[in-house]
Amino acid sequence: MSDEPRLPFTPQGHLEPGAERDEYQPDGASPRGLALFTIGLFVFIGVCLVASALLFRGLRSRPVSAVYYDQPLPRQAGPAAVWVNEPYDYQRWLRDEMEHLDRYQWIDRRRGLVQLPVERAMELLLAGHAASHPSGGGP
Repeated sequence: MSDEPRLPFTPQGHLEPGAERDEYQPDGASPRGLALFTIGLFVFIGVCLVASALLFRGLRSRPVSAVYYDQPLPRQAGPAAVWVNEPYDYQRWLRDEMEHLDRYQWIDRRRGLVQLPVERAMELLLAGHAASHPSGGGP
């Protein structure tokens, strides 16, 4: 027999039955550390409360900017002009946008920049790609 102490572990690395375990036993939380944590937490909460109070006080004193409504605002009596939102007309907006996309127009005549309809621009792009790649291969 050898003089080396035998380790109480099985070949799989488990502790053998009946063997004692040396475990780390923490002493618990130190009162000083707990007190510092509590003070720091209260300081953090206080700073957050003061910052939010200043933020909301600043927001309350600012005038309300543009507000958008689905319906027109009622006209108010008084000498000052009142802004009234027009009713939102999606169909008119969509028609105007489609007309803008489907027309030819000059952007800069000196540089020769024009606006083309989207379909025409795609046709020209594909024709240019086909001319530069006669085999029909990829880029």
